Amino acid sequence: MPKAEKTAIEVAVRNAGLRSGWTAMSWVLDWGVVDAMGKLDGAMSLRVQAVGEWWGYSLAKSWRRQRIFQKAFPALRTPADLIEVPANQALRDFLAGMAKVGKTLEAAKLGKGMALVTGASVT
Repeated sequence: MPKAEKTAIEVAVRNAGLRSGWTAMSWVLDWGVVDAMGKLDGAMSLRVQAVGEWWGYSLAKSWRRQRIFQKAFPALRTPADLIEVPANQALRDFLAGMAKVGKTLEAAKLGKGMALVTGASVT
């Protein structure tokens, strides 16, 4: 019987250990939501910073999480590379849904959240 392909979490844990493997996968989700919201442009440093800012991480923590991702997936440069793998369509669908939630939360930060939720007009 042929061996089944390893899942992303299995690869991450094998390469980086249990805790770092899960951290790498968490960073994939963090990155993916911000990317699905259309907020990632420019150089790697700007993208890492944007993801961290959205999730409330310090710049140092953002870079630690990026380095952990690279240890877990040494052949990939960013979480976007993993997300774009054709077999990850369900992940892309999930991230698109989370991006919609994120945009609603972002609007709420601007004081417009109840209008989005209730349909009330904002004056």
